[in-house]
Amino acid sequence: MPGKVMKKRDKYRVVESATGKIVRNAAGTALDGGGHRTKIRAVAQVNAINLASRRRQGKPAPLPPRERANP
Repeated sequence: MPGKVMKKRDKYRVVESATGKIVRNAAGTALDGGGHRTKIRAVAQVNAINLASRRRQGKPAPLPPRERANP
């Protein structure tokens, strides 16, 4: 279940990509704790959630882009 960030009212929320519903845990509470005031924090959380989901599925984590040296 890949997630993405969406602004709902005055907060940035972590939502499911396919449905747009807020991502919840097994107990039914929102994973983002009610939302984030900044998009940067919401994106950091959605990246962590997506990475954890890939690891649970046994898929390797995507590698960050390599920096290239100027010739």
